[in-house]
This record gives sequence, structure tokens and C-alpha cells, in this order.
Amino acid sequence: MTGPRLSREEKKAETRSALVRSAADVFARRGFHAASVDEIAGNAGFSVGALYSNFERKEDLLLAAIEQNVTDWARLFAERFREAGDFRDRARSIADAWIAGVTAEPEPFLLWIELWAYAIRNDHLREELAVRSRAIRELFTSMIRESAEHAGVTLPAGLAEELGAVFDALGLGLAVRRLLDPDAVPDGLFGTASSRIVDAVLPEIVGGKGRPAADDRQS
Repeated sequence: MTGPRLSREEKKAETRSALVRSAADVFARRGFHAASVDEIAGNAGFSVGALYSNFERKEDLLLAAIEQNVTDWARLFAERFREAGDFRDRARSIADAWIAGVTAEPEPFLLWIELWAYAIRNDHLREELAVRSRAIRELFTSMIRESAEHAGVTLPAGLAEELGAVFDALGLGLAVRRLLDPDAVPDGLFGTASSRIVDAVLPEIVGGKGRPAADDRQS
């Protein structure tokens, strides 16, 4: 028994999704520059023409693959945020999940680094990658705001955005170092660092005391 027929838009979306999954697989095995559009299309069961009807350039395929990877990470982080206890535990859980995931499956992150090195010299591509990479930082910012609201704490203007950027950048930097020199970033380091940052900067959120956080940045 066959299911309902897909509309033209649904078929296009299905084809695009299959090509993105194939691209992620081929890029992971070959690297960006060695991967060919012929192999990506064939691996997905489509022609090169079908590929180019959905993506103008090979770079667009990699951007789409990275965007999907960012979406998957954001979903996992959101799950860890909901499952953990106070904000300190949530920060540690998310940080530990990130380092463990990059260690277990480094290829998507290595592709991000490869595209970053390529995009940093290309204004258009750099902006495209920046837009797709913003989701994690914005998610961290929203988690901090939500935790503050739950604790009845009013944060200084801009603090949530600053901490979102710090956690995002710290995670990226430690992942790079971990893959290069695992001993320099032992298990739990990012989680411990994250929980200490929370204790130092957001003690009211952790304690749930409901009093305004002091803005020590001006002192």
C-alpha cells in the first residue's frame, strides 16, 4: 500500500534534504575541496542536474549541511537545558555534551573549521556562515534570560548577550584545542569552567534568591 502522493514542494524539500545529508557524508569523508558534486549527487541517488536545481554552488551545500548540524546541536542543548536542575547544572551538562560530541564525531566540526578558513577571506561567504552560526549563541542568550526570569532576577542590560557570546566562543576554542591536543582539554574541563562562570557572574540565578544581579562591569 502506497502512501499519499507528495506535492511538488514536498518532493523538492525531500530531494534537498537527501542532498544535504549526502553532502554532509561526502564532505566528512573527503573534505570540502576534494568532495565532488558528482559523488554527492550520486550518493543521494540523484543527478548532478537535480543538485544544481537546488543548490547554486558547492559552498551552498556545505552551508546547508552546517546549518543542519547547528540545528541538531541546538536541539540537543535545549534538551539538556530542560533536563538538568539549576542553571549551573544546565551549563555543565550542555558544555560536557558539546565536548563529548565533538570528540566522538569530529568530522562536522572539522568541516565547520574548513569552511571558516575558506569563508574568512570571502566577504559574502563569511556573512553566510556567520548567520548560520549565530543560532547557538542566541540559544545560550535565551537560556540565560529564561533562567533569570524564572529566578526573579533582573539582569544588567546586555549581560545575557555577552555571556551567550562568551560560552559560544569558549566552546569553539576548547573544541579546537581538544581535537589538536586532547590532554590540554580533559573531560569535564568545559563543564567545570562553565559552572564557575555561572557561579561568579550569575550567583542570584543559581541561588534563586530573586534579587537583582549587581553590574560589576563598571567597577
